[in-house]
Amino acid sequence: MEYRLVSLKLILDTLGIPNKVESFNQRKKIQKLIYLLKAWGVNLGYHYGWYLYGPYSPSLARDYFELETLTNLGEKFEGQKLPEKIEQKITKLKTIINKPDGVELDEADWFELLSSIHFLKYISRYDKNKMEEFLNKEKPRISKYFNKAYPLADRISKDL
Repeated sequence: MEYRLVSLKLILDTLGIPNKVESFNQRKKIQKLIYLLKAWGVNLGYHYGWYLYGPYSPSLARDYFELETLTNLGEKFEGQKLPEKIEQKITKLKTIINKPDGVELDEADWFELLSSIHFLKYISRYDKNKMEEFLNKEKPRISKYFNKAYPLADRISKDL
């Protein structure tokens, strides 16, 4: 099996995410978490552009569909393990990106907001005001939590 698929499977396992991608929210959650991991310094080689729901990688989409197919066909990943340093980085990131109290979004929407803020700041180079204005216009259902998400999204690059 290809290294990138094994790595993706092991990272999803470490994140506690099954590689089932039937639902849109599950696919969105995977897209955003792998983006946030890349920003955190765990780069699987996926390239992201801006899409309707924030950062999106077509090659990641192909890989998680392929991974699900292989798993359904009985492919085993026994004996495979992430390096301890990577597991520790993932564990630390999970504590940073946990949804705070008072945020009434599901995890997929919360990760969409975090990854969108990060992408707009560090890739698109928006300042905070332009970013907030853009998100209020383009993502009003999640942007009301901007002030709770902004410091966490910003921390991802600063804590490296």
